[in-house]
Amino acid sequence: MVATVIYDQYLSELNWPMGATLAVALLLVNLLVMLSWNRMIEGRYKKTLGE
Repeated sequence: MVATVIYDQYLSELNWPMGATLAVALLLVNLLVMLSWNRMIEGRYKKTLGE
């Protein structure tokens, strides 16, 4: 859904600055989700292994 909005900003509306801003925001959100997931998994392994 967000990728479609970014695509529209770039190509349909020719709004390159807004499209770039949305792309960076999407990248940061994905990074935040991956880091959070990694911390959760590390916590589970520490509990399981008893460290």
